[in-house]
Amino acid sequence: MIFTLLMGWLSAVWARFALQISIIGAALIGLAMVFAKGKAAGKYEYERRSRALNNKAAERTNKIVNKVRLAGDEEVERRLDRYYRD
Repeated sequence: MIFTLLMGWLSAVWARFALQISIIGAALIGLAMVFAKGKAAGKYEYERRSRALNNKAAERTNKIVNKVRLAGDEEVERRLDRYYRD
């Protein structure tokens, strides 16, 4: 009789323990999913901003190159003289 009561009690404790472990496990999996989703969104946003900055820098470079191409030799020499010394 004591053995049956003890086994019943242990069974109830194990059932509660298993339920709590499964709830905690589900919560941890949910947190991991949210973290992974946020990390992916952050990576996408970083790449988007990086591409935008690269495009902006390329446009600026193209403008400068075009200005130098269209300027005469004297104009280019005058502008370079500000930065170079003989």
